[in-house]
Amino acid sequence: MFRDKDSIVVFVLYIVLSVSQGLLVTATKNANGGYSFNFTTVVLIMEICKLLVSIIAFLMHNSILSLQREVFKNIKFALLYVFPAALYCLYNNLQFVNLANFDPTTYHILLQSRIVVTGFIYQIFFAVNLNIKQWISLIILTLGCIIKQIDLLNIQQLSTSTSNISYAILLVLAQVTCSSIASVYIELLIKSKDKQVNIWLQNIFMYTVSIFCNLIVLCFSGSLSDIISLDSITSIFQIPVLLIIANWVGLGLITSFFLKNLNSILKTFASGLDLVFIAILSSFFFSIPITGFTVLSILVISLAFWMYSKNPVTRKETAVVAEKLNSIKNGVIDS
Repeated sequence: MFRDKDSIVVFVLYIVLSVSQGLLVTATKNANGGYSFNFTTVVLIMEICKLLVSIIAFLMHNSILSLQREVFKNIKFALLYVFPAALYCLYNNLQFVNLANFDPTTYHILLQSRIVVTGFIYQIFFAVNLNIKQWISLIILTLGCIIKQIDLLNIQQLSTSTSNISYAILLVLAQVTCSSIASVYIELLIKSKDKQVNIWLQNIFMYTVSIFCNLIVLCFSGSLSDIISLDSITSIFQIPVLLIIANWVGLGLITSFFLKNLNSILKTFASGLDLVFIAILSSFFFSIPITGFTVLSILVISLAFWMYSKNPVTRKETAVVAEKLNSIKNGVIDS
């Protein structure tokens, strides 16, 4: 499952930063369950910070002229990042729509379908057939994540929160599909150009396009002025909020190395393990009780991870990626 020590370090760092992010966000909630800062402003600043860190990291080993040369040399490849950036923008907007249709618990239960969806998308993009044991571990992981939320589920809310439940569920599936395709697509881009294009340069491409896409959406939605207002900007200058930004930047950057050294399938298991550690640490820091459902969820998720560790996805996809290089250069991903 881990080919070297670097892969283990990346895996552990991803979980640590992801768990820290969940705890920090929970810690900044006010008595009404809201936030004293503009979350969209934080997201935009976080993207800008990730871009700046990537530029600095690249320039630590390269000159500014080299950066300019590499950008112009790989401009067509950079444009390929428009697709996943646009998908993530759509994902973020669908998130608001879906949270309006469902209560948060129901929403997060439905969101767990991304685990199985990622499996299907991964097979298509990498032409790798997951075996029955791998599928079983993915399904068990999905059940474990759902169980974590069951004790908070309000069945009455589920049946009355929206007048068209089928349409609302389709919107959640659309959101899940956007996230899964974007993640696997980025993994394919990173691995396809791993030796030709520096990982930091690829991050520069991704975050530049992402910022551009987000600004376009904010301009058309008419909310850009609110995001960059003095009140929104000054509200982030709180130690907890700055910690969220710093941690989020680290998580975003480590994710690119996760996709480079590991894969999107293992990333879903890492996200499942996040729930286990967040549940345990939330009980310690915020006195959030660990219920029977939480204990059962921890056991099921642990079982899924153990099963997958015995039958992990191998790196056979590397050969497939190499064969698809020409297609990627032309902006086409064969499925």
